Amino acid sequence: MKRCLSDIDNELERAVFLVVYRSRVQQQRRLVARWVLILKHVLRGLFYMWPIYLLLLALLFLPISGLFFCLY
Repeated sequence: MKRCLSDIDNELERAVFLVVYRSRVQQQRRLVARWVLILKHVLRGLFYMWPIYLLLLALLFLPISGLFFCLY
């Protein structure tokens, strides 16, 4: 059951929640989780888009396409 800080009426529960939430270990865990999510999304995007990247690179490095880009 997920509870918000505003739902906690008891001062002791609120203090314990804030101490745990603001602890260095919890901050490090949230930071690591944030970076893992960012890395996951970047890698997923690269994985699904790699054929398009290869086609763009081929268009840039092929001699015929280089001539095409110079003319237009």
